[in-house]
Amino acid sequence: MGRIYGVTFIDHNAGIVANGSVLGKEFSANVFNELHPAPKEMQQVVEQHAAQQREQRSHIVNPLTGIVDTVLDLADTQAYEEQQRQMQRRKKLRLRK
Repeated sequence: MGRIYGVTFIDHNAGIVANGSVLGKEFSANVFNELHPAPKEMQQVVEQHAAQQREQRSHIVNPLTGIVDTVLDLADTQAYEEQQRQMQRRKKLRLRK
């Protein structure tokens, strides 16, 4: 409910009826859904925005949180890369046998 599934443009003066998607992507129903989201979608957008603001505030209040997150992400990446290298070595050993 509240979602736009199709847009039709009517020119009464010229007597023309055109489907929005035929006119181009900028006139499709998806564009109108983005411009005028349904009430439920609007609430989700507002909640996402509020969550982003809370996250930004927490990083401003405690800048170490951002640094710690970055270090943990880097450690996870390095662990994943090491695991991939070990798997490649095992594959090579299996192929040699």
